Amino acid sequence: MGNDLNLVPTAITCGHPGNPAHGLTNGSEFNLNDLVNFTCHTGYLLQGASRAQCRSNGQWSSPLPTCR
Repeated sequence: MGNDLNLVPTAITCGHPGNPAHGLTNGSEFNLNDLVNFTCHTGYLLQGASRAQCRSNGQWSSPLPTCR
């Protein structure tokens, strides 16, 4: 009468997205729905998204930006 399958939820993680050249990624958690923010060192301008969110497919919502 019971279900013989023991379904264990799998944690979704995106892993550290990396740091933009001449910049930093701010965030310590890289799991589903977590957000990271990207900043550039003084004198550099951010080109691309300033933040990204970990999605259910294990990918970040935005590519790594660049600092120029």
